[in-house]
Amino acid sequence: MKNAGKTFILVHHTTPNPCFRLKGYASSSNRLDIAARVLRAAFCTAEDVRRDVRVYVYLADTGIVLGFSGKDKPCDERLAMRLIRERLCGGRYTEMKGPHGFTRLVDAEEPNIILHLREEGRDIGSLRLSGRAVIILGSQYDVPSELLRKLKVLAVSVGPASYLASHVVAFVLGVFDSAS
Repeated sequence: MKNAGKTFILVHHTTPNPCFRLKGYASSSNRLDIAARVLRAAFCTAEDVRRDVRVYVYLADTGIVLGFSGKDKPCDERLAMRLIRERLCGGRYTEMKGPHGFTRLVDAEEPNIILHLREEGRDIGSLRLSGRAVIILGSQYDVPSELLRKLKVLAVSVGPASYLASHVVAFVLGVFDSAS
């Protein structure tokens, strides 16, 4: 699952019980409902499913990486949660512990550019975006700043306010689409 045009890495704080309940999943999954909405925003358009996008959910406390592509067709939040649960519960994931694991995850995509979405970053609309990009979603507390410096990550912003992660993904994909 590498070398997509655009790869989103959602850094999530804690790993839930792998077989969390689907009923009431927002609370029973340690808020992986955020990941489900990111999957939906990343892959689903009004016309079809995006094939040039990958999404990795990186569970920072355990180094577990859940990978998703357009083949998964997670165009419904409940379906996306079911896919997340199946991967966790069934052991269908990769472990990349510690900062070196995160670096390997990013490097495996062979990106031309690595972006970290932050409110105080450079305006993403001012960039000429092309080629393979890795876009990191998560606060500066999720990924150590020295690691971001080592990876030569560019801090970018979609505006001065806080937005839902799923809205940011849709906006960023719109910026990439308009650049091509």
